[in-house]
Amino acid sequence: PVLDESLDNFVLVDGIPAAEKSKLDRLALVLRKKVFKDYNVVNLSFADHPETGDGLGAAYIEFSSSQEAKKACAALDNYKLDKKHTFKMYPLSIFDDVLNTANKFTPSVKNDSDNVGSLYSWLLEQNACDHYLLHRGRTMSICMHRGSRLYEIETRENWSNGEPVWSPNGTYLATILEQGVALWGQGDFARLGRFPHQGVRCAEFSPDERYLVTWSKAHPTRPVIIWDVQEEKECRSFNVTFSSEQWPIFKWSPDGKYFARKIDNGLLVYDTKTFAKLDKKNIVIPAIQDFQWSPVDNYIAYWTPGDKRVPCRVSMMKIPSKDELASRNMFNVDSCTLYWQANGDRLAVRVAKHKGKQLMHDLELFFLRKKFVPYEHMEFDKEVFSVSLEPYGNKFAVVLKDTAFRHRALFYNYIDGKIVQIGEFEVLPNSVVSWCPDGEYCAVVALRHPEGKIKFLRIKKESCKQLQDGSHDNVCTVSWDPTGRFLVTAVTKFGSNMDFGYKLWWFTGELIDEKEELQGLLWFKWRPRPPCLLSDREKKEARQYAKKHWNDFEEADRLFSQQSSAEEIEKRKRLYDDWKQRADEKGGISRRIARILSSRPGLGDQTVTVSDKRYIVIEQKDEPM
Repeated sequence: PVLDESLDNFVLVDGIPAAEKSKLDRLALVLRKKVFKDYNVVNLSFADHPETGDGLGAAYIEFSSSQEAKKACAALDNYKLDKKHTFKMYPLSIFDDVLNTANKFTPSVKNDSDNVGSLYSWLLEQNACDHYLLHRGRTMSICMHRGSRLYEIETRENWSNGEPVWSPNGTYLATILEQGVALWGQGDFARLGRFPHQGVRCAEFSPDERYLVTWSKAHPTRPVIIWDVQEEKECRSFNVTFSSEQWPIFKWSPDGKYFARKIDNGLLVYDTKTFAKLDKKNIVIPAIQDFQWSPVDNYIAYWTPGDKRVPCRVSMMKIPSKDELASRNMFNVDSCTLYWQANGDRLAVRVAKHKGKQLMHDLELFFLRKKFVPYEHMEFDKEVFSVSLEPYGNKFAVVLKDTAFRHRALFYNYIDGKIVQIGEFEVLPNSVVSWCPDGEYCAVVALRHPEGKIKFLRIKKESCKQLQDGSHDNVCTVSWDPTGRFLVTAVTKFGSNMDFGYKLWWFTGELIDEKEELQGLLWFKWRPRPPCLLSDREKKEARQYAKKHWNDFEEADRLFSQQSSAEEIEKRKRLYDDWKQRADEKGGISRRIARILSSRPGLGDQTVTVSDKRYIVIEQKDEPM
């Protein structure tokens, strides 16, 4: 006979009652008769304390065969003996695999083609090219950006009947259909989910991409539904009435744990754990007008109006504690507009006032990272058209309206505890300042203006430098790519009725490409990227590496452009060959006609030319007038 040294018929049971030594025999009898009565148990021994002999809450059981052991593990894993004890079954054979595991881990390297089914396969593109969405009429395309070539990855007809939406990290694409919302992703843009909501008009993701909000006017009792993206199930519906201008109806906390909406005299804040109101009650804020979540922290900034006796109040509140973080009282205020900095360090409040018949604005700047949240007050004797904070840093821009035809863009920096003006530029009306995602560079763009002037600027610590000027008539949207290297200005159907198309600019103002004949252009949207996982030190090293190998990158782009040119030449050659074949066929027909005419005397010269076409006279008769 051969000694069987395998452990296939031994099982470790965890989660049994930790009994005293005197009660272990009785516990073993209960387990055999109640739990393992249907299995052939050879031996049952408890794991006990080496000194006291008391049980430790685990037991080793030997079954008559490996088949019996597997059968018991499958049936009794997660078995509940009582409310406090749930069994976990572990075959001892798995410990052989643990002991045989190599001490050194060797990761497997996969090609891009192996990750087509991954949600993040688009991030593995070897040249780190960004994607963007083009929606023209009924045709929607996902394109890869590299040079001036329009490189389409996926193009489909009737893909979306409404505004398509990228998820905040670019993982999913949501398209609007008549029956509901469809979710797409992976390398081949396969359908990943369906969320039925008849007549849906709009969709929105939570910041963590876990939830999807849909809105439909066709459902009088369930117009708004919140869905779980991964499980494709409805979390909760809401019977609320609002206009399309008020979308999105809910505003999300940056971590996706809470969402809120404004009601008369209060806020409704919901917790995604239960989808019930926070603390099961409303947050009462009399006459609240507007609120905004911080982009980074679970803070809510809101403002309430005042009158002759009660001041206007701007406040910040922590969620879920509802503690007040800071506040500011102001008198004689018409309205307020809230602007958060992208990193959550600062909150700017544009305060509208009237001096006689003239509208004027003040600016309140709160510093969230400082003790007691101090603020700076700025007064302007003009109307402030827009305010734009640098995403990361101390600089910000204000566009003042001097006259109906003349605006000024003023740039400020917070230096040594003081707000200092560092630059001023005259701009066209309706101009906005669009900052590069990493700061320092920005573009001042005149929206919906016949001239559409664009100024590309570099904003340093104490000065501003104009790099180049550009122009895009009637431009209505401005968007930076996730890297901050490229800017796109677009004219879409929702902002104009002519000259649909877009222009692609380098961040310094050089025009790279323009597509100004895209009839019916509805949307141009860059695909977002997930937050960078590198530390500041690693980012610095990456920049140094990029500078060292910049020539290699330039050479790779040049070769790609040549490849694109070769493909274009091949396409033209195919068109020419097709034309030449048709011309030769037409020439053969002409030669056949010539042979027929030559074989019939008297008809060779009887031809008439009308509108550059030759008509053959088969028979001619002379009749009296």
